[in-house]
Amino acid sequence: MTRNVSHMIRAVCASVALVVCVAIAPLGTAQNAAPAKAQPTAQPPAGRPQPAAKRVSLQITVVKIKPDMLDQWLDFQKNETIPMLKKAGIKSRDAWQTAVFGEGFMYGFVTPIETFTQFDGDAPAVRALGADGARAYGEKNRRFIESTRTYLEQSRPDLSYDVKMTAPPKLAMLSSIQMVPGKAAGISDDRWDRIWRSWLLSICRPR
Repeated sequence: MTRNVSHMIRAVCASVALVVCVAIAPLGTAQNAAPAKAQPTAQPPAGRPQPAAKRVSLQITVVKIKPDMLDQWLDFQKNETIPMLKKAGIKSRDAWQTAVFGEGFMYGFVTPIETFTQFDGDAPAVRALGADGARAYGEKNRRFIESTRTYLEQSRPDLSYDVKMTAPPKLAMLSSIQMVPGKAAGISDDRWDRIWRSWLLSICRPR
C-alpha cells in the first residue's frame, strides 16, 4: 500500500491544489514504513493486454492554521495527533504543506481508504482516547484551526505514468484544470478521458 500511495499522491493532489496551493512540499507521515525491497514482477504472456490498474480511494483533509498558533500546532501534531492515529489503527497519513507559491499556513493530509466500513463506528480519537479523552483532544485541536475541509478522491492510473524514484519527492508542482461550461457538450466521459490522456502523456512523460 505504501508504494501505491506514493504514486497516487501525484494524481490526487491536483484536487488539493484547488484550495491549497500551486506548489507543495511533504511534511511527514503518521507512520514511516521501511522501504520495500524490489520484487520481481511476473510479465504477462506476449500479446495478452495487461489488466487495468485499480482505482484507489483517498481521504484528503485540508486545514488552515492560525499563524500565531503554528508552532504549537506542529508540536501538537507530532506529540499527540500522530500517536493517537497510530493507536486508533490508522496505518498511514501523508502530510503536505504549501511551499514557494500558494496560500500560507495551509496543510494537506492524505489517507488511503481501504474500505468504507472503516468509517463505521467511533472516530479515531474516540477509539484511541475514549470519549472523554477525545472531547479534550477536540477542544485543544480547535484552538489551532482557522478552517478545514475533507474530500474523497479517486486515483486515475489511466491518466498517470510511473517515474522511478529513489526517495520521496521534495517538492510537487500541481496543476488544476476546469472545463469551460458548454465546451464538453456532446463529448462522452470516455472520449474526454482519451483526449486528456493523449495530451497529458504527450507533454508530461519524460523523453
